Amino acid sequence: MMIGIALVLADLADIRAEMRQDLAALGDELAGLRRHMDDRFAAIQSELLHKLGGLPRQVIN
Repeated sequence: MMIGIALVLADLADIRAEMRQDLAALGDELAGLRRHMDDRFAAIQSELLHKLGGLPRQVIN
């Protein structure tokens, strides 16, 4: 009986470790996506400003 409990506890520890790794990887992916989206937004905004001939930001926003 004690061996069974020890095995279950070991499995739970392994699952927790895997979940921590998966969540860390997900956090890294989200950070990368945020950086990419920020870069794309800045590029599009710059392009629009250029095409609109330098209108004041208040007009564009």
